[in-house]
Amino acid sequence: MGVGEQQVTVVGSGPSAAHQLGAAVRAARKDAGLTQSELGELIDGMPRHMLADVENGRLTRQAQRLLAIFDAVGLELVLQPRSARLAAGERAAGAESS
Repeated sequence: MGVGEQQVTVVGSGPSAAHQLGAAVRAARKDAGLTQSELGELIDGMPRHMLADVENGRLTRQAQRLLAIFDAVGLELVLQPRSARLAAGERAAGAESS
């Protein structure tokens, strides 16, 4: 599942949600041309194995609880590349000035 210019909506808090989140992180990392080790260096030296855990749907207890909170209050986690959000903002600004 590549992220590219599309958004990913993570719904729920179970294993499926964790795998959706992990797949989105993996796709975005690969789209950026980074290895897990390179990404880890960008995140204050996060060990590669921790990124591998996230990409494989093995979230920390805190991350699992955060997804559970979202689920309990009826929220969805929507992930989209910044470039898509920025492009949408530019389109909206252009439409307002027309």
